Amino acid sequence: MDNKISLTRHADYNLDTLITAIDGVIKPIGGWGRYLFSGAKVILKVNLVSPARRERNALTDPTIVEALIHICGKRDCIVRVCDASVFGSIKRVAKSNGIFDVCERHNIKLWQFDTVDTVETGRKPLKICKEIQWADRIINLPKLKAHGQLYYSGAIKNLFGCVVGKRKFMHHIIKGNRNNLFADMLLDIARHVSPCLNILDGIHAMSGDGPMNGHPVHLGLLGAATNPLALDIAVVDLLAGNRSRVPYFQAAKTNGFWKNSFSPDVQWINGDFIPKGFSFPGRLKPIRFSFPRSIKSAAKSISAIIKGG
Repeated sequence: MDNKISLTRHADYNLDTLITAIDGVIKPIGGWGRYLFSGAKVILKVNLVSPARRERNALTDPTIVEALIHICGKRDCIVRVCDASVFGSIKRVAKSNGIFDVCERHNIKLWQFDTVDTVETGRKPLKICKEIQWADRIINLPKLKAHGQLYYSGAIKNLFGCVVGKRKFMHHIIKGNRNNLFADMLLDIARHVSPCLNILDGIHAMSGDGPMNGHPVHLGLLGAATNPLALDIAVVDLLAGNRSRVPYFQAAKTNGFWKNSFSPDVQWINGDFIPKGFSFPGRLKPIRFSFPRSIKSAAKSISAIIKGG
């Protein structure tokens, strides 16, 4: 698998300059002609797991989504913005940070992953969303975050959103404390979904106790790659993180499909990057959710339904 990584610094959320910055990071890895064609059905796989205000940096930024809508529209693609939210509907989550308004403004369908399909992965059958079969191209749009259980959340973790709704929660309970089962599953999902492109938003990131309760930090970083694991490895290295603390990095070492990912070929668009203010979590929490957390999650779901989510 291709291990080329394209990075730029000093990116911002001004729409015009962001489109230029995204075009800039795509050029070294083949240009848009490699990824899009006229009439292509494109899924923008965003992070809309749970309601959060834009300034918390927990979800895909709405301007990233708007920039990709412009880029795809210029090439006559048919776009849908998709995820499988855990708490409340995708519409309610998207309203919390501005993505809903972007979709309404451009007449783009906001699509909830909610139909389960069973696929073979070579290890065990995997149940993920059937909606991805609609797409000719999938573009993965993760937010750069520290993660209290997995140390880091980026391109690979964002594809966990292709597991429908509460099934995500059950995977934490069933696979969370069993060797590398959870990490292996993340890699299997990424391999099956196989996004043509991963564009990582580290312009404003989440530091510390992510993926929802960390603190915002400005990095100005934007990255792109076809290989989601190589992109994650490059970014963890860039932020002076510890590769050995990311469970799916360790699991990938014994998975031949990902063997080229561990030597990412990083190309900078505009010079080096010195990270300031970003911190990874100290002691990691168990991946497996406890019984009290299960009860709390159920209560949160019921509350979201009552509120119209």
